Amino acid sequence: MKLTFAFILSIVISLNSWAQDSLNFKTVDATTYQAYLEKNWKKVIKIGNEALKQDIDYYFLRMRLGIAYYERENYRKAIAHFEKAKEMSTEDVVIIEYLYYAYKFIGDDIQAIRTLDRSNTKFGNKLLAQQKIFQNIYSFYGSRIYDANQLENANLSAYKNEITQEKKPIYTEQFIPNSYSNFQLGANIRFSPSWRLNVSYQYFNVKKEQYILDPFQKITDESTVTQTQWNFNNSFGLSKYLKASVFFSYLSQKYNYIDINTDLVPTKYQKFSNVENKDFLFGIGLNYQQSYFDIGLSASALASSYPTNQIDLELKIFPLGNRKIISRTAVSSLISDTTGRRLIFSQELSYNPIERINLSLVGNWGEMNKWNTNNGYNIYNGIYGISSLYQAKISVRIVKQLYVKLYYEYMKNHSNIWSKSLVPEDSEQWPTVIEKVNFNTHSIIGGLIWEF
Repeated sequence: MKLTFAFILSIVISLNSWAQDSLNFKTVDATTYQAYLEKNWKKVIKIGNEALKQDIDYYFLRMRLGIAYYERENYRKAIAHFEKAKEMSTEDVVIIEYLYYAYKFIGDDIQAIRTLDRSNTKFGNKLLAQQKIFQNIYSFYGSRIYDANQLENANLSAYKNEITQEKKPIYTEQFIPNSYSNFQLGANIRFSPSWRLNVSYQYFNVKKEQYILDPFQKITDESTVTQTQWNFNNSFGLSKYLKASVFFSYLSQKYNYIDINTDLVPTKYQKFSNVENKDFLFGIGLNYQQSYFDIGLSASALASSYPTNQIDLELKIFPLGNRKIISRTAVSSLISDTTGRRLIFSQELSYNPIERINLSLVGNWGEMNKWNTNNGYNIYNGIYGISSLYQAKISVRIVKQLYVKLYYEYMKNHSNIWSKSLVPEDSEQWPTVIEKVNFNTHSIIGGLIWEF
């Protein structure tokens, strides 16, 4: 029985090898053309790839393979075959159309426009004439709910513990969040086929209660922090596979607080307002794209009262060779004089079940003070400490040019409780952190994207 099975298996293998070895131009052309007419894309791909392995390569075979992959929504592989076909016949308008839309579907607008710009065809010139300088505009608004009911009790407990340990008059201080709102407005501008500019304006407002305890009194007052940010991100197509970015952000932060002068007896509390800090972020990045993966590397520096340098390494994987499923893994290394070196890890999974809908899940872990993402588009500028951040996003195209984006954000935060001696000759120069109290936030953010 074993000998019979081995004999039959050897015949099958021999026949299969003979079938592969017997491929020739006439057989390949006839079978792939028939499969193309029947829209049997799987058969076109199977026979076409076998033919390429045997050095059977010509224009129509590349076109059929490109169309087969395109119809199966594997746009990156389709692009590879269309580009090869274009080398064999530069005048074919059909190639330009397929290439343009394939690049658009993988989100590579720069390469899509480059394809039109180099084609000198009626189709390409018509679409180029329709291209607008403004690619899209977008606007987002978000609000945040704080789960911080226990923070005031934590301050009282920390104060009692510190009094017991220090056995001298001290004060403790904590900022307890009340409300948060955020507004963003931006646009993407095309200056040339390979040069894009994203410019955005962002404003957020945080209201929090400054809570102070000393042996004689309890003081509470509302403290407000407002921050405005301008972000400019230039992206350039250096080659078919390589892109570069140069980005810059300007931040202005205004706040008020109760100033505590412990050099006076009794201690003096004085309310200050409209104190302003200014931060500047500069950075550069490179992105290398292939069929199944993208690799990105960027470096940035945040010039502020506490300078922070950041290096980001990002890997995107396309398991199906297109944008239906994207896995993005990133690590950021932050270095500053105050906190030393910190690592932040990010993981994102995106899925396009249908063309109009995109779903994403995002997780970030690490100490995120002064951490920037998306080339400075978002800067987590240290209102409270953030140890982890999770997002669930959905983007839906309502009509041809209008997208609606909605996402839920959950953050794990911590608020510092500070302490300092009220004895002038015994007082430290700066308050010290005696406890970190954890609390959570929930945010709903929504926005519109209009494409021209």
